[in-house]
Amino acid sequence: MKAILYNEYGTEDVLYEADVAIPTIETNEVLVEVYSTSLNHFDLVERSGAFAKDTDVFPRMSGGKDFAGIVKEIGKDVTRFNVGDHVAGIRFAGTYGEYINVNENTIAHVSKEIDLSTLGGVPAVGLTAWTAVVRKANISAGQRVLIVGASGGVGHIAVQLAKKLGAYVIATAGSKNIEFTKKLGADEVIDYNTPNYWETIQKVDAVIDAVGLNQDEMMSVLKEGGIFTSIVKPPNQEVAEKYKVTASFMQGELTAANLQNLMNAYTNNEFVLHVNQISSFDVEEIKKAQAAFKSKQNVGKWIIKFK
Repeated sequence: MKAILYNEYGTEDVLYEADVAIPTIETNEVLVEVYSTSLNHFDLVERSGAFAKDTDVFPRMSGGKDFAGIVKEIGKDVTRFNVGDHVAGIRFAGTYGEYINVNENTIAHVSKEIDLSTLGGVPAVGLTAWTAVVRKANISAGQRVLIVGASGGVGHIAVQLAKKLGAYVIATAGSKNIEFTKKLGADEVIDYNTPNYWETIQKVDAVIDAVGLNQDEMMSVLKEGGIFTSIVKPPNQEVAEKYKVTASFMQGELTAANLQNLMNAYTNNEFVLHVNQISSFDVEEIKKAQAAFKSKQNVGKWIIKFK
């Protein structure tokens, strides 16, 4: 099968294409034929060597944390899936291969009516947004929520989920993405380049931070007892205590139940994925995509399409 690998950490130029064996599966795994995956900022940081350990083994499969495809084989202990099922999920060991082996607890069923060619962009950002809005911020009808970085992969889904729950959504975005963010359902959209824009925001019940800048100021707009959740970096707990709010750093809670809840929400049109760019599964295309992704402000998701 075709795979995109790398033998050392570095820029996108370390990527190369290889013909490798289709993976074998453990008893609790399934073999998935991949139809799509996506670009995530974490993938580029990992490839650069930022998380390198002495025990790392090369070659490594590049890119991707989320994917969509069709189950081709199941291990003898797998109980939740059958050959032919359409699935989406997360694989931390990379997804740039025509076939991947994944634990059954890191995938979810999707309707066969859903387009698999772009679905691979949903699981990672979707699960992060769903965890932030539903699990951490516990958004409910009538609450006011500020979403910082609302036009990005996680942010654009968080806006939609919060609106679906009945919240009044205030969002920040770059000037060129203000109209896009309004169309997502945000009640107010603020250009984050406006100096001290947080001083104009009336108190909110929750802040979801997808940018990592001005965290202290973001906490100042919370009501006493409010919730600050960052998907970027840990917030200052002394500042949180000063404003009497709960502040935490989080990533998506990857459980079988949470992932299935997310995919059910997507199937039920509780949110849509905005696809900004699509590249083919080709090493030169992927190099160009990763270089462009690194150097520009991204809106929604960039998809790598296999089929």
